[in-house]
Amino acid sequence: HPFRPIGAAFLVGLLYLRDGIEAKTIPKSMHMIFSTECNHYFDWQSLGMVHSFKKVGQEGKLTRLMACDTPDYPGTVIAQGENIDTHIHPNWAVHPHTKDSYPAYNKPASIIHWLDNYPNITAEYIIVLDADMILRNAFTADLVGARKGHPIAAHYGYLVGIFPQNYMAIKKKVKNVHKAQQVGGFVVMHIDDLRRVAPLWLKFTEEVRQDKGNWGNTGDIFNDNGARGPPWISEMYG
Repeated sequence: HPFRPIGAAFLVGLLYLRDGIEAKTIPKSMHMIFSTECNHYFDWQSLGMVHSFKKVGQEGKLTRLMACDTPDYPGTVIAQGENIDTHIHPNWAVHPHTKDSYPAYNKPASIIHWLDNYPNITAEYIIVLDADMILRNAFTADLVGARKGHPIAAHYGYLVGIFPQNYMAIKKKVKNVHKAQQVGGFVVMHIDDLRRVAPLWLKFTEEVRQDKGNWGNTGDIFNDNGARGPPWISEMYG
């Protein structure tokens, strides 16, 4: 099912109830997650996320997904408290099998590990955020129009590799590639949809990284159209 893309100006930090009109339906239960590693850089970002979650009075739970192979890392305490916790998982910054160094593997890998190991996920909708985001107002899945089979994400216009005229080898392997959309950033998705999507998210990320036929025409301005290696935005194509 397709995403409904939302313009960049409508990112998580800018979500507001307009004209004071509130949804009349029963709010859908939500659980927010965001992917990090165990270092000071992500600790500071996690502090901002946790602070904003508390300040706006956001409903549901917030979980820091922390890629960490360091026992007893002290930064775990940053994301702890009422409806706030940290889920630790193996660090995929270097792929455990291919040895490809690409920290963004952690985003889909952390979600897969969380879905498989987190005790008692009860929320109907999962909001996947990036660590450098904050919440400026509380919001709901209803507010952005998410429903089962109909996730919501931000519009990322530079993902030009989805267009038919731009060759990427992986598109031959995706039977419904014509439905691909320029989305990324945050995602609001039903838990059942996320369980189906997460393994494919990692699989296609791996394939984009491993096949040079996927390195050009992506819109990544830093890899010289594939000449400097795989694109940083491989995970977004995944």
